[in-house]
Amino acid sequence: MIVVERLDLCFLDKVVLLETPKGFALFNVKSGVLNAPKNVWSWFAHWETAEHVSFLVDYVKVDDKSAVWRSDGPGEVLSNFIWKYCRDEKELIVGDEKLKGVIKSNMEKIKLLENNYVARELVWGFKNVLSGFLYQEKDNITPAYLLPVSEGLKASMSKLGINVPTEAITDAFIRNAGSLHRCHVMLCRVPKDLRKACDKIVPGIGGMIEDDLLYAKVMAKILTPEEMTDWEFSMSFPPDVVLKLQKADAAADDAREQIDCEMFRFIHCSIADLERLPGLKTMWVRKLKAYADRWSRKQLQITGKRCHADVVGAAETSHGADEDSQDASSEGL
Repeated sequence: MIVVERLDLCFLDKVVLLETPKGFALFNVKSGVLNAPKNVWSWFAHWETAEHVSFLVDYVKVDDKSAVWRSDGPGEVLSNFIWKYCRDEKELIVGDEKLKGVIKSNMEKIKLLENNYVARELVWGFKNVLSGFLYQEKDNITPAYLLPVSEGLKASMSKLGINVPTEAITDAFIRNAGSLHRCHVMLCRVPKDLRKACDKIVPGIGGMIEDDLLYAKVMAKILTPEEMTDWEFSMSFPPDVVLKLQKADAAADDAREQIDCEMFRFIHCSIADLERLPGLKTMWVRKLKAYADRWSRKQLQITGKRCHADVVGAAETSHGADEDSQDASSEGL
């Protein structure tokens, strides 16, 4: 038993069933993770990020799994295991299509997630971080167990121009790729959220400023002037724009009254993110592309050595054949 015996099922959100090398495990995952299917994999690029959105519910060792896959499965042990946590309309997520079909046929009251893409991504994710959640399975995890690789991971890297074959994807690559993807997502989300929130309070500014960081600084200057004493509009904008911003600032007394602690923190955290994330993204891209280039060069070297060995072998074979032919001719004479 992994969890506290009196675990209240109301604390479970979405439950994921994972086949482990020696048994089966149930994990809870926050439903909010499922709202962005293409980002699911990045939460499981490393155990430390996975534990923010999930936890291990329970684990059962199954010595003989033959009953699980039979048409009348999934067998008494796994059935009881599932019923224990997935009653009362609790949704179960199963990545294996065959096992999902067995459960659907023989455990009709179990509610199953129908989104196969999300299910596959979650199963890959929990396999990737399994050693962090389930120490007793650590030595049983093989490279084959971790396949196939996340579709979201491959799509994300391809979009950023980083292409490596499956055999080149290591733990370090996955961790770095997850960091890069989260940087990319935040750089897309933060400015949109900030503009949406601030445009309601100080309308008419967003259309004048395309640069997201400058927009964030302008909003901070207008709405929290006491924190922006070392920055002025004239440091970044031409005189005509400065004049418009000064007019908006002068008319923003009511807007400033609406700024509570949460909004204050949101504005200044957004500035911090927009200052640091582009550099981090550039670093991760450079790091991953350098790895991809090194791996490609290494493969070319291996291929070159093999080709050279083949040529040498063919030449030696040909030379030997020529000597045999000459010997045969001599004997004929």
